[in-house]
Amino acid sequence: PLRLVGSEMCIRDRLYLMFVAGLELDLAVFAKHRRTAIIFALLTFFIPVVFGMICGFAVGYKFAAALLLGSLWASYTLVVYPIVRGMGLSTNKAVAVVVGATVITDTMSLVVLAFVAGSTRGGSSGFELIVQIVLGFVLLLVYCFIVLPKVGTWFFAGIGRSRSMRYLFILFAMLSSAVLAEALGIEAIVGAFFAGLALNRLVPNESEFMERIEFFGSTLLIPLFLVSVGTIIDPKVMIDPSTLALAAGFTASCVGGKLIAAALCKPLFGFSWNEVG
Repeated sequence: PLRLVGSEMCIRDRLYLMFVAGLELDLAVFAKHRRTAIIFALLTFFIPVVFGMICGFAVGYKFAAALLLGSLWASYTLVVYPIVRGMGLSTNKAVAVVVGATVITDTMSLVVLAFVAGSTRGGSSGFELIVQIVLGFVLLLVYCFIVLPKVGTWFFAGIGRSRSMRYLFILFAMLSSAVLAEALGIEAIVGAFFAGLALNRLVPNESEFMERIEFFGSTLLIPLFLVSVGTIIDPKVMIDPSTLALAAGFTASCVGGKLIAAALCKPLFGFSWNEVG
């Protein structure tokens, strides 16, 4: 029972984490360096995917599982961005490119997740699955990027002037997008991420409202997420030598794929070694 509860907590907390990730991305930075960001995004997506699939096939995974493993390595989170921003380096081209590329790599990874999850549920042929996923994404994009911003603008200008009402709307946007995604056969975290991107301009990164959203996540949901992950992991498996060997190989491949993508920025974009690092 504890593991079942932990699994449910883990899913809910991931929704909030993905929603906040989309909410706090600086889309203006992406627009300014979009060409370089797109090229870097493709490099930092496909190289780790290839490495991940090779490792997956090496341990006996089938194609779908190997592709999912690779897409997990391709996605990344801006863990050290608050530190970089605090040092006044947020306007550096390399930092801006990495921030902008996050939108693309995370979205591509979530698209892979949607296709893999849809294919494993069975019943549909390859063509039918593609049509379902495409139509599902179209409806989800319409809801997230057309309906939610209009409703949010109206709500914040009217009845949503109080702090509690604004936060309730944020939760509504995240959960409704997640539920719609699930109903359309797409993973819920895809809907949460798109909802965060859609409401990005309504919640400025430097605003007091954004600080409250991040505070709630960092003080409650992120610790709960880590605790819930701990409840669903078997310690006996974690200390098994074969598990540790796989972890070492996977870590080396993941870091290696990202390192190659970053190193290619030096000849392609003229970055210094410090910017590559």
